[in-house]
Amino acid sequence: MENNWNWYSLSLSGSVVTSEGGAEQDIKTRIGKARSAFHRLRNIWKTPSIRKKTKLKIYNSCVTSVLLYGAECWRMTEKDINRLSSFHNTCLRRIMKIYWPNKITNEDLHKKTKSQDIETTLLQKRWRWLGHVLRKPQGDMTQRKKKERTTKNNNMV
Repeated sequence: MENNWNWYSLSLSGSVVTSEGGAEQDIKTRIGKARSAFHRLRNIWKTPSIRKKTKLKIYNSCVTSVLLYGAECWRMTEKDINRLSSFHNTCLRRIMKIYWPNKITNEDLHKKTKSQDIETTLLQKRWRWLGHVLRKPQGDMTQRKKKERTTKNNNMV
């Protein structure tokens, strides 16, 4: 029996899967959810009695985790990375109270906040996830898919 489904996108476990296989829609969704989480914490960002170090820890646990949920598997373009970086850097600037017309480079911002750029964080997440996949037992579905894909790619040569 042949399936002739025509679909554009669907949502699975909070992630958006598109027929093209890109992550653009999922990234937009993640940014929206992270923006909402950041906005809900606005009283914390505005409270002068809370240390910036504490605010950054809250940001990393409550906002960055929402932003990068499922990012290990995203197929991203430079545009996608720039979109994530822009959101991340904007949040850091707001926490540090760096507003226009004051200017600071992204590199200086990351030094000041003792944080990484989002691309480095994404690479670390991907390497960590790959390590988990490689340590799975041989009968695991991820191992079977990895073997199928390797065999398929070797047959293409």
